[in-house]
Amino acid sequence: MIPKVLFLNPWDRFIGPNRYLFEMLRHAPELAARAVVVFHKENGAKEDYKSLGCELVVCPDVEQVRARFEMGNLHGFIRHHTIGLKRIVKLIRNHKPDVVVSNTEQLLVGGIAAHLLRISHIKIFHAMSFAYRLEKRPGLMRAYLCAFTIESDKVVAVSETLKKALVSGGLKETKVTTIPNPLSIQDLRASAARDCQWTWRSAFPNTVRSSLMLA
Repeated sequence: MIPKVLFLNPWDRFIGPNRYLFEMLRHAPELAARAVVVFHKENGAKEDYKSLGCELVVCPDVEQVRARFEMGNLHGFIRHHTIGLKRIVKLIRNHKPDVVVSNTEQLLVGGIAAHLLRISHIKIFHAMSFAYRLEKRPGLMRAYLCAFTIESDKVVAVSETLKKALVSGGLKETKVTTIPNPLSIQDLRASAARDCQWTWRSAFPNTVRSSLMLA
C-alpha cells in the first residue's frame, strides 16, 4: 500500500528544492495522490501541486531556521518552536500521515513534531553550504549535522557528492540515502538546444556571431 506522506515545504519560488519535490511527485502519481504538501505561505506553486492531486495546506510556522543573530530572527525562532510547534503537531495529527518529510535541511519543527507523535521523519538535504563554511571546524560541523538530523529516521541527499559530504561530516552512512533530482537531463538538453537555437537566430545578426563566440 502507498503510504500517506506529509511534506513540509517552506519554499516560495518554484525552483530548486520546490521543483525537486514537484518532479519527484510527478514521477510517482500514486504517492502524489495521497500526499499532503504544507507551504509556509501562499505562492504560485500551489496550482502545480494541485494538478498532481496533492492536498495543499498553508501553515506560517513551517519556516526555515536562519543563522542570523538578530532579535527579530531570535523571536521568530522561539515562536515557531513553541506555539508554532504546537500548531504543527495538531496539523500532523489531523492529517494522520504515515511519514513526515521536511523538504529542507534548515527545518527543525518537522522532526520534533514527528518524534512527539511517533511518526517516521525524513529530512532532505539540498545544499552543501555546511561543508564549505565548516570545512576547517569538523567538530562544529558534526554538531550541526547531529542537531539538524537527530529527530530524522533517514536523511536524503540529492546527489552522491552531497551524501559523501554528509557522511564525512559525521552522519552514519546507513542513515543517508541518495535520491537524485528526477528531472530528465536529456529532455532539458534537447529543450535548451531548441530554445537556444531559436533565441540565437532571432536575437543576434550574422555579423556579430563570431565576436560573441570569441568572447
